[in-house]
Parts: sequence; structure tokens; C-alpha cells
Amino acid sequence: AAPRALIVACPALWRGMARSSFQRWWACFCAIGAAHTQFALFSSPQEATIYQVRVPSPGADYSPAEVGASATAFITSGLGKPMGLTTGTSRDGLSRLLFVADERHQMIWKFQITMDPTRGAVLVDSSPKKAVRNVGKPRWVTTDTTGNLYYSDQATNRIMRISAENIEADKPALGEPLYDGGVLSSVQDPGGIAADAFFIVWGNQMRESPDRSSGTLVRGLLRPRRQDKADRALSLRKIAANSDTTRGVCQSGDHVFFIDESSSIFGVAKSGGAITQVFGNNPDPEYAVLGSANGCAGSEDGTMFVADASRHGIWTFAGRSQKLFPMDALTPLLFGPASMEPFDVTVVSKASVTLGCMTALLVALLHG
Repeated sequence: AAPRALIVACPALWRGMARSSFQRWWACFCAIGAAHTQFALFSSPQEATIYQVRVPSPGADYSPAEVGASATAFITSGLGKPMGLTTGTSRDGLSRLLFVADERHQMIWKFQITMDPTRGAVLVDSSPKKAVRNVGKPRWVTTDTTGNLYYSDQATNRIMRISAENIEADKPALGEPLYDGGVLSSVQDPGGIAADAFFIVWGNQMRESPDRSSGTLVRGLLRPRRQDKADRALSLRKIAANSDTTRGVCQSGDHVFFIDESSSIFGVAKSGGAITQVFGNNPDPEYAVLGSANGCAGSEDGTMFVADASRHGIWTFAGRSQKLFPMDALTPLLFGPASMEPFDVTVVSKASVTLGCMTALLVALLHG
């Protein structure tokens, strides 16, 4: 985040209020010194609740139990069985949105939120809006960089899309099929899903494809070719075929991570290639680290978060690297009470001005 702050803020400050070189350089230091506070939002389906917790700063000492105890119930009413969740922005880029897949109500809800560096996400309106109606079995959701919403519908065996225009209209819309398993073998009871500016990636549950020909992980264009089967199939690429069941799918940089039925975590380049078992979970429940890992998400700094329902916690690992490599251990972020069963997680951040930044700016102004 710091280099981005430098690129964006320094030229503006250089041309703006600062009159001397001394002021300008201290203003740039202030921009770099802006702290980015991270908050993890996660769903607990059995409690029909969305929780929020502040993520400790990198390198800080903390107790996962204490972090779990500090988690606050962010959304407690109106939800039936919240499963997957994701954040996005409005088309104008001015509003932050939280989307929650509700399996019991067969709905995807939309909440408008703002970010406070101390409290984290704050609801603008406590009443949820219906982003998508009449969803068969919504479990996983994601957004792209332009505000479009995507979800995997296991009931109809399709990857669905809701345009940013329909989301902004505040009217519950019917999703349009992006990739239909009725005509494409690359869609098999789709699970976790992730998107960026160009591609969408989803995981399959290959109960009816024992040879894994459909692909454990499939990448498709956000704007596929024509609707006919042959042309649309050309927009797809199988990038992994190593597991029968895929749970959460998330990405960081040039890599995609996915979780299989044993709660092991794998990584592969978005373009495909060698698959790395980032973390191999022990198949013996007595010795397994992860109990029932489902959803995962990446943050701006490349940290990956994994929701673990049966361990009542969230784990992290470093995901941003040029080369994937196996890890012997994951870092626990939090352990909550037995009633808390995290299914999916997303991460939001808020830049705040630090005391050092304000001091630096004051010195610069006095010097001028």
C-alpha cells in the first residue's frame, strides 16, 4: 500500500500546498506513513451472523483467543443462512458494498458500508437490499474490478452474472448465465469462485466426472465468446485437475489458491502450470491442523485468510510471492467460541493518518 500512496499522493502534494522542497518531501513521507488498518468480515451460518474483527498489524504479538474474543457481531438480523461473502465498489467508485449469499432465503443480499479506521466496516443502512432474487443454491460470490457480481449456482449448475448497472438500480435482478453446465462440461456443481479484471475462476465438485476431465479449477473470460457451445468453450481453460471437490477459491497476484475436501490448500498460476500443495492437511482428524476449511480471501498486502468452521477460527498465510512453495504451518488469526463456525471470509482496509504523519506534516509547515 505504501508505494501506491507514494505514487498517488506525492505528486499531488508536490503541486499543492507545500511551498518548499522541505515541505514537499515531508508531505510525501506523510503519505507513505498512512497506516492501512485491516478488518476481516466472516460468516457464521449456524448463527445467521456476519462477524467483524480487526486484524493485528504485521509483526505484532497477539493471542488468537483474544482476537477471537474481540470479534463483534456486524450483521445479526435479516439473514437466514449466510454462506459466501465478498466486497466490491459501486460503478462510480464512491461506495463500498458487501454481498452475502443466503442459502436459506435463496438470495444474495447487498449492504452499503463505509470504513472507519477504528471501528472498521459501518453499515450505511441496516436494512439489506436484495441484489439477486430466486437463486437456486447460492453459496459463493465474487466481484470484478468494475462492480459486476458473480456467483456459482449449484442448483442449476451454472456460473451467473449480475451487471453493475442492475446492482446500482437497487432492484433484485435475475442473474444471467455466464457459463452453463447444461451445455459445457467445464461446469460441474460449481463451488468457490474468484474474479479479477479479465478472468473468472471457479472450482468444480466432480461427483459425476471421476476422471476429473471437467477440471478441479477452471478459468473463463469475463466476456466470453458467443453463446453457442463451441465458441463459449474456447473461452475456458482447465488450470487444475488434482482433486474431486473444491471449496473456497481465492487469488493473490498471479496465483489462484483453492481448498479441497481434505482442507488442504493448493496454489497454481492463473495461466495454469504446475500445482503446488501450499499446505497439506493431515487426513487423520486427530492430527489435522485444519478442521473444515471452506472459504478463503486475499488482502491488499498478499496475506491469505482461511475460514475454518470446525476449529471455530481463521488462519493466515503469505500468498504474494513470485514462486509458490509448500509451508509446514499456518498462522492462526483467531479462535472463537464453539458457536462461531466461520464459513467464508473477506478482508477490507482503511487508510488512516498516523501520529508520525501528522507530526511530520506539522514540522514541514512550521519550517516553511
